[in-house]
Amino acid sequence: MVKDGKGIENLALYQYLKQVGHHLSLKMFEFISLDEWDKKMKAGFWNGVNLE
Repeated sequence: MVKDGKGIENLALYQYLKQVGHHLSLKMFEFISLDEWDKKMKAGFWNGVNLE
């Protein structure tokens, strides 16, 4: 599953989205790069939010 050159590396998440993704609204999730994910994780950490 790839969109705009970004894909899913987590096998369980990939399988879940492949199975039910067509039922989900695109507003529920977004494809982001690994760099963007890392930035969001660090920002959350510095704001006291554990996003893992």
